[in-house]
Amino acid sequence: MTDFSNLIYFLVIISAVLNLFTVFQISKLPDSDHRFKRYWTNIVLFLPIFGALIYHFNKKTNNEND
Repeated sequence: MTDFSNLIYFLVIISAVLNLFTVFQISKLPDSDHRFKRYWTNIVLFLPIFGALIYHFNKKTNNEND
């Protein structure tokens, strides 16, 4: 049982670090579009693991198109 709880603690910590890193990256974006920043910040905070992953995958595909 302790192995499973250790795994859960590890996943929670990794998720929190990924979310903080993602919100920090969003905050460094230019201030030209506030709605864009609010939109992604809400997605990352309300969908803890998946929101950050969606943001990073979407960011990489947008950079390839530019």
